[in-house]
Amino acid sequence: MKKFSFKGGFHIHGSNAKKALTTKSQIIIPKDPDYLYLPLNQQLGRPSIPVVEIGDQVKVGQLIATKDGNFSANIHASVSGTIEHIDYMINEPSGQLSKSIVIKNDFNNLEVDYITRTTEEAMKLTPKNIVDIMEEAGLVGLGGATFPTPVKYSGTKKCNTVILNGIECEPYNTADYTIMKNHCKEVIRGLKYMMIASGASKGFICIEDNKMDVYETFRQALSGDTDILVALFKEKYPQGAEKQLISALFNKEVPYCGLPIDIGIIVNNVGTAKSLCDAVELGKPLTHHYLTITGNIKNPSNYYVPIGILFQDLLEDDDLKRNKVLLAGGLMMGKAMYTEMTPVTKGINAIILLEDLPQVGQELTCVRCSSCVDNCPAFLSPTTLTQLVKNNRYDDLDEYGIVACIECGTCSYVCPSHIPLLDYIRHGKLELRRR
Repeated sequence: MKKFSFKGGFHIHGSNAKKALTTKSQIIIPKDPDYLYLPLNQQLGRPSIPVVEIGDQVKVGQLIATKDGNFSANIHASVSGTIEHIDYMINEPSGQLSKSIVIKNDFNNLEVDYITRTTEEAMKLTPKNIVDIMEEAGLVGLGGATFPTPVKYSGTKKCNTVILNGIECEPYNTADYTIMKNHCKEVIRGLKYMMIASGASKGFICIEDNKMDVYETFRQALSGDTDILVALFKEKYPQGAEKQLISALFNKEVPYCGLPIDIGIIVNNVGTAKSLCDAVELGKPLTHHYLTITGNIKNPSNYYVPIGILFQDLLEDDDLKRNKVLLAGGLMMGKAMYTEMTPVTKGINAIILLEDLPQVGQELTCVRCSSCVDNCPAFLSPTTLTQLVKNNRYDDLDEYGIVACIECGTCSYVCPSHIPLLDYIRHGKLELRRR
């Protein structure tokens, strides 16, 4: 049995034990809150434009904000109720104050009329039909990047292969595992709709070897299917990054500053495939998704939540009082939150509560050990980039490939001198964008 992997990266000690906190837990559907907060900036690109006004009555699945240009996405109501506010009144997970639509829940759970299709009818849709459905449903990448999904399928470049990313290499996260375990058939049909939309002749579902149960489930479900293959990967961080995934699977490199489609490939998250299946067959837009709530808490589990619910409405008071660190996203690439009054957006797939983060020693002088270079999955020299930033040589950063950094944190993790390499690189990227 061949296991794929890429050059660089590392194994996170204890990651399987951290995942085990939630792999066997029951899926929790939380009680609907009194208010839902839906930031207009939930996707990579421009904020959405409200199409409702204060006082309007809305239903579940109703369009409340439309995309602003191609790199944007529609937003739909995740509960029924009244539009209470449209204002800058809530912090999105990035920490920025975001203009948001606030819905006061009427608890009637009234839904719009959805257009449903049988699988047979759905398989007869044209590529444009499916791309239109992606757009109408407000689909974005649910692995965390929130790249608007229809953009990947609307270009003129030829696509040969669609890859579904089910790696989920962050040590605590198991939301994608939960989707694959409970919605295998929907994920496969979602991939088939993606292949129709792109014109691709081949599909791959990529799973790490710490999820052998779902690997076997998909392998059996696809036995006899010559168009879709299941690929097994070695457990390694950051195996789930799309460029590293492509490198491991095909030994091909995405061009610098390029996209996978430049070499005929499209990569999507397994959650996005499941959401596309829901949109195509059930007519449902993206209003709910799975996320992991875990860490030093009483009942770690996976949840199925309405987009716009506050972290506060999902966390126990005792857990909040006991823990010092609140993370949105994964342990390695997530963001530390300063308040639980933050809404779950389309890109949030985990909430982690920790009593404390590991103490990092004082920054020392680089010992030229090359650990950061040897382990960098993007083949960069993090220590060189850091020296350029420290010396204010921002104009030279592009020459050394700073844009290729995926901000996985590997360099900082392996540095014996405790140099916060990623922090320096992020600062350099920010300065480069300002120029």
